[in-house]
Amino acid sequence: MQVELSSTDATELQALLVDSGVLGDLSEQISSSGVGLGGTLSFNGTLKGKLSSPELDGRVQLGSLLVNGNDLGTLTATITMNPAELRVANGRLQERDGGGIQFSLWLRGPATTTLPWTQSSIGQMLRCCWLPFH
Repeated sequence: MQVELSSTDATELQALLVDSGVLGDLSEQISSSGVGLGGTLSFNGTLKGKLSSPELDGRVQLGSLLVNGNDLGTLTATITMNPAELRVANGRLQERDGGGIQFSLWLRGPATTTLPWTQSSIGQMLRCCWLPFH
């Protein structure tokens, strides 16, 4: 199914998804992680599979990525997700002052992570260190 999602309040959308329980165990992890969405949010891509194990492929744009109350800036990325892995390509986190990072992320199963940073701002990286990892 082709999906075009647009929201002017990503905080409300996050609360709706987390509180509804549609995300299953991920809801609790999101709630306790300190990660929040803010500002505008758009997604353009495809969604298929079961609700319990969806497959997602598309482009996301987020007005504000919040970590432990710190606004890290705007986020854009291409996301591919299925029950076996999560891939984030062409990721860009842009700080309000002009700094930012470009990144890719590949998570397979519970234990393997590849995070090749291609460009970084030390402020971004230091603030990310405060994110609790589970």
